[in-house]
Amino acid sequence: AATVEPELRELVDSDIMEVKSVDGMQVYSLTTDDSTRELLDRFITQCEDRHFRVKVIYHIVRGMR
Repeated sequence: AATVEPELRELVDSDIMEVKSVDGMQVYSLTTDDSTRELLDRFITQCEDRHFRVKVIYHIVRGMR
């Protein structure tokens, strides 16, 4: 859990995910915001296109430099 927690917190801070405490445990879920969910849906659909995936990977790698 500690391995992915920083990334989950970033997703919460970016309003992509929500977090709540249930019985002392952090439970993460996708945002209920319709526009964000629609944006994520479009992104996932576009990821089916190989050319789009290559562009995304390029920009991620470039951003890591």
